[in-house]
Amino acid sequence: MHILQIILIVNSILYTYEARKGLKGKSVKKKGRRRRRKSGRALRASRTEGEFYVCSTGGLTDQLHLSRSEPPKVSFDDIKGAGFSEAKDFLSHLENSKRCKSLYETTSPRDTCERAHGLLIGPQGCGKTEVLRAVGARQQDVSIYLQGSDILSSWFGEAEKNVKRLFSRAHDIQIQTGKHVHILIDEIEALLAARGTRTGVVDLGLEFQSLMDGVVDYPNISVWGTTNHLDRIPMPMIRRFSKLLIVGELDCDDRIDLLKHYLRKMPLSHNYSDEKWYEQSQRLDGATGDVIRKVADHVWRTRLGRFIEEDPNQAQQLSESGASIEQMRMYIEITPTDIDESIETLLSNIGVRQEIDTAKSTYEHAKYFVQNAEI
Repeated sequence: MHILQIILIVNSILYTYEARKGLKGKSVKKKGRRRRRKSGRALRASRTEGEFYVCSTGGLTDQLHLSRSEPPKVSFDDIKGAGFSEAKDFLSHLENSKRCKSLYETTSPRDTCERAHGLLIGPQGCGKTEVLRAVGARQQDVSIYLQGSDILSSWFGEAEKNVKRLFSRAHDIQIQTGKHVHILIDEIEALLAARGTRTGVVDLGLEFQSLMDGVVDYPNISVWGTTNHLDRIPMPMIRRFSKLLIVGELDCDDRIDLLKHYLRKMPLSHNYSDEKWYEQSQRLDGATGDVIRKVADHVWRTRLGRFIEEDPNQAQQLSESGASIEQMRMYIEITPTDIDESIETLLSNIGVRQEIDTAKSTYEHAKYFVQNAEI
């Protein structure tokens, strides 16, 4: 039997199944309405709580489902680097537009303030995903986290339908809770890439374009995407984002602040000069936040491991008593030499050097693309 005939037969069976399922649902229509009213009241009663959803697919046709999950615990104050303050300001704009909706709409060039989407651009390890976590941690909003595997399907046409289901569910949640809904998509270029399948070509970019800025409005819903390959995203899709932010690039002061931030729980030596911080920051030129964290992580593991091996009894006592940093300082102290050795070890790792070189190249290409791309 020809493969096309098999596909048609399977689709016919699925259609019959869905139709019978719909007829069965009509017999309990009133009961379902009561349940939805009860669910709506429960959602409205929890408006003061932060809500975070993750996506998954299931069922015979890989339909999209949303399930509640524990919200991330990340603050914008913990994210260092260029562009992150602009992302925070963009969120403040969304809050203001909701609080003073009438004022924004009467002065808006396009008579609406609803379509506000943000694209975060930067290399791996720069903190893009941390921004998504910080957005997802906001108690005054609702966030839906999406990965490519959560929406794709082996069934013809289901992946495109899942994009529509995503926005429909987000709209339902927004109506029920009265909160702004953020759709968070990490590495969005992988999701938007056209794919050839046995049943045809799947192009989710067209679906997202029409839903983000098309004929039908989805008020109070924003899409946040991250990418380190801006050139892989179709230009019509890039145009849908009202805010393009190249984020996470660290200057000398940023690297010092981030290094201090990651070392804040360790007993640092009091004999740490500003000149020494500056020297170490210069050695880490081009490093992302991930590399800075690896430096602090290496210091922590090396010095703490050495202390435990040299004085296991004292280490056990400190662990059981919950010692403070000052109490630990009597037995262990992180010196500038420890940081120098950690930096030397990390920079001798070819993987870390490649990460730094890739970060520099990614920022250079992203800036050139944003400045010279023909829209």
